[in-house]
Amino acid sequence: KGLDTPAGQMAKQALGGITDITVGEPVFTGDKADVPTTSTLSFNGQTLKMKGTAHMIKDGGIWKFDATSSSPTDSMQFGKDLVGAPDVSGGGGGMAGSPTPPGSK
Repeated sequence: KGLDTPAGQMAKQALGGITDITVGEPVFTGDKADVPTTSTLSFNGQTLKMKGTAHMIKDGGIWKFDATSSSPTDSMQFGKDLVGAPDVSGGGGGMAGSPTPPGSK
């Protein structure tokens, strides 16, 4: 089934709305690295600036995504980490067209 389910179709639509992907400087720890990511996510008429982390592992001299895990929950977390969360650091994060919170400008 996978992407043929309603949840799968929604995930496919959301992933198709990811653009403007950039990566920052990696932080190395042995044969692993965390690479900061930013992207723009457009879904259901809304646009979000996202910040995430690409977890990498060096395998046979080649850097690859580190999605290794013994738990399905951890494997799902890899995808969540990669896409990240809305960037609310003041650099244009949040939903476009959303109301301004009280007390902010």
